[in-house]
Amino acid sequence: MSRARLRSVFGQAGWVVEDVRHDYGEDLSVRIFDDGQVTKYQFLVQAKATEHLERYRRGEREVRFPLRSSHLEQWRAYWEPVFLVVWDAIHDEFYWECVQTPEHPLRPGRAGGASLSLPSDNRLDDEGLRRIRRRTIERHERFAREQVGAQILIDLLSEALDVEISYDSQAGILFINPLRGANARILAFGRFARDLQSLEESTGLDRESVLKSAIDVYRQVSEAYQGGGALVSKDPDGKITNRWDSMDELWRFIERQQELGEQ
Repeated sequence: MSRARLRSVFGQAGWVVEDVRHDYGEDLSVRIFDDGQVTKYQFLVQAKATEHLERYRRGEREVRFPLRSSHLEQWRAYWEPVFLVVWDAIHDEFYWECVQTPEHPLRPGRAGGASLSLPSDNRLDDEGLRRIRRRTIERHERFAREQVGAQILIDLLSEALDVEISYDSQAGILFINPLRGANARILAFGRFARDLQSLEESTGLDRESVLKSAIDVYRQVSEAYQGGGALVSKDPDGKITNRWDSMDELWRFIERQQELGEQ
């Protein structure tokens, strides 16, 4: 009954609701539509119901509802926001809160569990739906906000330190080039740092030597392609096993091998 009521409430807002068929803790998946147009925003719902809401009330401003710790751990890693929605079956009222961005901190419970505080004014009325929509958009766009903030910081540091800074958070590279004087520096983290460590282990070279060798190989390959050459790999018998006629083909091959976890 709780899920049926939720489908009705979200459906009246023009949103599309689907059941989550496997029990991973979530019950519903909701895709937000604006004026009948699909958006890229969606959220998940764990639906709860009770005929004894007074057991969970903490004063007039809070409903505190228990959750499994295992569910909380997996939800915190989700890209989509997850909302706990509790239905008061006696008064036909809903209370909600976002698990990843709660207004109040999660409280430890018994046997490793926890409880989530749902403000009593977090209702599924028109205001509540607008707030859920905004909370969903904010969570989906958090990466873009971090990128903007990082670029502002990079611009400020570049001006203050008189350096040129290139930063790729996904590749894992931070390049610092002083505009005069000292040598440039390359700092590795994330995926790039893992790749360098693998090359260190396989070649026996230190990280600086690995990086210098990689840059030198890249330069030679680029010059070969510019001269009309091609890159090939051969087996121990000298038979050609792969051929790359352009830098684009080579990079595509490298990216595919990285996605497969291969060197």
